[in-house]
Amino acid sequence: MTGVLRDAHDADIAQLATKTDLARLEAALKSDMARLEAALKSDMARIEDATRSDFTRLEAQLSQHASKGEVAALRADMEILRCDLTIRLGSMIVVATGILLAAKFFG
Repeated sequence: MTGVLRDAHDADIAQLATKTDLARLEAALKSDMARLEAALKSDMARIEDATRSDFTRLEAQLSQHASKGEVAALRADMEILRCDLTIRLGSMIVVATGILLAAKFFG
């Protein structure tokens, strides 16, 4: 019993986390999450703007080529673009969810 008490007394308690350490870590995680959320929103807005621009450009091309019979090819291009954008947006949502869950479980 004396040995256990001596070991407990000799233990280096400087390595233990304090409430202050935990509060600092929580504040840092919240700050990082806010920064990541802002970056994600910015990226999503940029992609949305680019998507609108692409669709506007495609609609203009569609109206130019409608009389030439090239409508089917442009519609196929628009469908491919739509699928690509859906995949990109889905992957961004998956990444954002992963970051949030990682912060929640490991934070």
